[in-house]
Amino acid sequence: MFHRAGDSRPNAPSSRQGTEPAAAVLEQIGVKRVADVPGRCEPGTGEINYPAIAAALADMGYPGTVGLEAWAADGDSDRALDRFRAAFTLPVTDGEPS
Repeated sequence: MFHRAGDSRPNAPSSRQGTEPAAAVLEQIGVKRVADVPGRCEPGTGEINYPAIAAALADMGYPGTVGLEAWAADGDSDRALDRFRAAFTLPVTDGEPS
């Protein structure tokens, strides 16, 4: 649902426009599951800009769980989890996620 709220292609502008539909139902979202497309593999292997989605979720104050529901693109589960962590770990500045 969320990635359709704005332009999430890797080369898309970094604007957060289009997050209003997700923000309107934020308190009803208990879990956000992710898998890149095509192929339902881990973030960074397809077309969706998951770091931008992670930042938008943080900006909205999303308190829930984000789960990886995907196949390891190269069969390496550890690498897939590393890519997931890289996409959903926000930089911290002054003790706060940026």
